[in-house]
Amino acid sequence: MLLALEHGKANPLLRRRTPLIERSPAGAWPLVAALSIALNRLLFLLLAS
Repeated sequence: MLLALEHGKANPLLRRRTPLIERSPAGAWPLVAALSIALNRLLFLLLAS
């Protein structure tokens, strides 16, 4: 058990995934733009019908 405790201290828990905006701020804007365009098209279709 002591060996397991020693290895646990050396191997910390898995790192949390960083959000896309922190990893690549320039890469998030195309995603935001695509979602915005899709939402606008959906709303336009609802308005037109």
